[in-house]
Amino acid sequence: MGQIDSNNRKIDDAFATAKRRMNESIRIGFTELLEAGVNYCLEAHDPFHQRHLETGDSYGWVLLYNGSEVSRSIYAKGREAKGNASKALDAVKGSCPSHGWVGVVLAGMEPVNYFAVKHEFVFMRSGIQDLKAEDFDRIFKPMDV
Repeated sequence: MGQIDSNNRKIDDAFATAKRRMNESIRIGFTELLEAGVNYCLEAHDPFHQRHLETGDSYGWVLLYNGSEVSRSIYAKGREAKGNASKALDAVKGSCPSHGWVGVVLAGMEPVNYFAVKHEFVFMRSGIQDLKAEDFDRIFKPMDV
């Protein structure tokens, strides 16, 4: 093998390593962001409102990359949740973009029509407003290449 071939292989290996490290950094950052999203939703609700986890509802998130599931987490207390966030995440995965990184946070409630859209919209909008550039910079760190 000549010097040019050796150099080309080293360059290809370096780009492959950089891509793996970049994707791992994105995965870690998205996981922290999705965890923060669920925690925000649970803390934002008035404890005297629904007490979602105590009443058998569940919250969860799923992280997808190019349409494939990378990871998921379900929050439920003590027993199988009646409102199954995992089944709800399975139902919405297919409607997500199939290119790039996608994260979904949702609540599983039983009965499904118990979801009060007007009430929940307030929490969703305040969560979007609370996610600022500083949060992005806190969660996603520059890569050392």
